[in-house]
Amino acid sequence: MNSFPLKAAFVCGLLITPVLLAQNFSIPPVKTCTVTSIGGVPIAGLACGGSSHGLGCTAGALYNCKTGPVGTQNNCTLAQACSIGCITKGSPNPLADKCFSGTVPLTLSTNNILGGEDLAATVTLINTHPGGAYVNLSIDRGDLIPGAYCAPPDQLAGGANSASFGLSTAVVSSRALARMFTDLSYIDASGVAHDVVSVPQRVTLNPGGTEPPAPPLASFTLTPSTIAAGGQSEVDVTLAKMAPASGVKVQLTSSNPSVASINQNALPVILGSCTTSGGSFGVQAASSLPRQTTVTISASDGAAGQNPLTRPLTVTSGCVPVACSGGPACGPMPDGCGGTHTCGCSLPGQTCGGGGMPGQCGPAVLAASSVSMNPSTVTAGNSSIGTVTLNGAAPSGGALVTLSSTNSFVQVPSSITIAAGLTSGTFTASTTAFTAGTVSAEISASIGDTVTTILTVNPAP
Repeated sequence: MNSFPLKAAFVCGLLITPVLLAQNFSIPPVKTCTVTSIGGVPIAGLACGGSSHGLGCTAGALYNCKTGPVGTQNNCTLAQACSIGCITKGSPNPLADKCFSGTVPLTLSTNNILGGEDLAATVTLINTHPGGAYVNLSIDRGDLIPGAYCAPPDQLAGGANSASFGLSTAVVSSRALARMFTDLSYIDASGVAHDVVSVPQRVTLNPGGTEPPAPPLASFTLTPSTIAAGGQSEVDVTLAKMAPASGVKVQLTSSNPSVASINQNALPVILGSCTTSGGSFGVQAASSLPRQTTVTISASDGAAGQNPLTRPLTVTSGCVPVACSGGPACGPMPDGCGGTHTCGCSLPGQTCGGGGMPGQCGPAVLAASSVSMNPSTVTAGNSSIGTVTLNGAAPSGGALVTLSSTNSFVQVPSSITIAAGLTSGTFTASTTAFTAGTVSAEISASIGDTVTTILTVNPAP
């Protein structure tokens, strides 16, 4: 049993979009399996293995299922190993699926092939499907036969009964086995949803083959073909035929890398059995360009005899500021466009200059951010209350702040301790009485940094 994405299916008449689902390729069919609702409740009735409600059962076989408590496993037993496959009949309760007696849903050009050679496949649905039928191909060994998701058409149109496509195979050193089946999901003219599931087919890959060379490029596109400075263009490549099993990597070049460069980590890759890359942002414009410029982007996969394909790409003038790095450098920095911007620190607990080095990120250091006096002017003999503010809360045990005064007429304590959890503390500055002249004192507070303020003292009357 393997897990593969289901393209689309109708369940209870609703379209179910791709999810990862377990599928069973067993030959012969397994004897027991589990069929439940989304809520895990076992479903009763005849279930078509490999369908949207019988994914855990062998594809194309019919199972007799019983209900039971939530979480019951193996509630289904093999009822019939159908010769062609099985078909669901909507989602009645109990289920009423049956073996399919129409045209074989999946045919292969061969079931025995040299590894490296191409395999041809056809899906067929004769049953009326006015709104189209979703084609789901499942392969248990995508390493041997890739492309289950990209090689078949997404849908059979309402007026189409079949579609053919190719599959690449891998070169092998010894015999290897792969198995595959299809699930064709549609709504009939009466509005009833059905899955037609084929029985699994074996494909034997034999040693002695060689992988074909990379096919020529048919075309490639740049989207958009005009981008701004600092922008990107998405590259999508189409091959002239499907890629070999190992895939094809496309090389890109720019006629002027200083204007538009190639992202070597986003080169287009076409997977085995596919013809398109699906798009990748392979071209990056310069962040600063003084004038609009057109460059030539070339694409090549090395196919013999083919010159690189080219497309023009226009990059408009402009400038995208350089993003801040978050450290270690910080503070005012050039923005790459002739100006500056202020950059901070991205690591938790770091601040710009926090480690004592201006312009460098470092651990935050507790420091005095300001000191003030109230009042800032006093009469000699009177006192003033000073306040020291920190840049953060004091730690456990408090924060010791050293104080000083530049004038002997103004006295402050040598230090104060700001209590844990507080961001500020106060002290008293006393003054000596005098009757002539005015004096000023610079009051300093120090912890991690030194901050100052001025206290003015007028003479007593």
